[in-house]
Amino acid sequence: MDNNQNENKQNMPAIEEEEVTPSTATDVVSTEEIAYDRKQEPEEETKKIKRSFLDFNFSWIMIFISAAVIIGFGTLQLQNVTVKIPPTLYIFIAIIVSILVNSIVYASFKLIGGILGGYQLTKIQFFGFTVVLPHQKGKKSLISFKIGDFMDFHFLMTPKKEKTNHYLYHLFGMFGYLLLSIIVIGVSFLFENGSLLQVSFLFSLAYGALIPLYELLPCRLDYANDCFILIKTRKADDLRAYNLELRNIRHMLLDEDLEIEEFDDYGTYHKSHILYYNYLDALLNNNVDKALEYLKEIQVYMLYYPDELKVSAIAEKLFIRLFSEEYDVAEEFYGTLSHDFKHRICDNGNLSHYRSSLAISALINNSLQETQEVLDAYGKHAQKMSEYSSERKEKEQQLFNLTLKLVNSVRPNWELDAEKKTREPVSEDLDDED
Repeated sequence: MDNNQNENKQNMPAIEEEEVTPSTATDVVSTEEIAYDRKQEPEEETKKIKRSFLDFNFSWIMIFISAAVIIGFGTLQLQNVTVKIPPTLYIFIAIIVSILVNSIVYASFKLIGGILGGYQLTKIQFFGFTVVLPHQKGKKSLISFKIGDFMDFHFLMTPKKEKTNHYLYHLFGMFGYLLLSIIVIGVSFLFENGSLLQVSFLFSLAYGALIPLYELLPCRLDYANDCFILIKTRKADDLRAYNLELRNIRHMLLDEDLEIEEFDDYGTYHKSHILYYNYLDALLNNNVDKALEYLKEIQVYMLYYPDELKVSAIAEKLFIRLFSEEYDVAEEFYGTLSHDFKHRICDNGNLSHYRSSLAISALINNSLQETQEVLDAYGKHAQKMSEYSSERKEKEQQLFNLTLKLVNSVRPNWELDAEKKTREPVSEDLDDED
């Protein structure tokens, strides 16, 4: 640890060996109130949960199936037609067009099914663009672009009313695919038997089938597909947790207050996700003891977390460690993460990420440039979301400012200022040791 950290140690929270210091403030947690007890973490021997078939990610199976379909049917298709363009280019065009058309049809019918089932469109991702619809009169849609998301094609629907029909939402896309297949087969008979157009139309069904196949595969994939969600929401509590999570995802996108609900247990896929939102609410409402209990439970059920939510939970664990002055513990844990997770933790996916990435960039990575980039990104976010207001947003801003104050106390030579638009580079050499 460098000299600046030693000098400021007396002004930072002490780690309690036996218990967490109770909360005492009234607005938002302060530096002195966040203390994380290492003994609260779940014991590896007693807190492991048993994996079931649906807890394993089988995305590799879908990759294998997709490759087999493309290679097998592509070879067969070339054996049945003669083309004037390079065969590889012909197959490439046939595959892209087939998948694109089927994706649009499937998504369109799924959207219609969602609306009929009581859901509303909240977010669309396509070609790197993300559009978030606020569902509030007078509020503009939020549009952003990220080149890394260029290949992502997703949309998010959230419950518009209390009672929903999620079967319509997750099964109506299949109806669209079947309808399209009937139309394609019917049109193919209009062409000469064995002609290029007829063969192209019929083989497009095979390539396009990859879309509904992905959604109906009864296992866990990188993105929760329709069949997996339907399996995981068979019970009333799980369906309620699923809809609650969808609403909270929207609230996170729009910096709104979260909806909180307690469950008797959190040992299922969607109910375990609610722990993260309950944790944030407890932390921001100054109930640190309760927040740490939620964080402890999150670690038990991390197996049920998709990567995006797992990144958010890990970011919070690091934030607590750093705010508790456990720099060595935080750095050691951070070092065990993959490069991808390190990058995504500091990628500022939501409002809460900014304070975590600020602390990580400054107190673990010891990078002035990264820290400045976080401050700049936070400023842009604040400007973009200026017309949105909520109690949660105000408390997150307070906690971000407290994090900045902590960073300035540990790195006083940096003289960071969230309001400062341009910053002069620090000439003094930085010590890389924490």
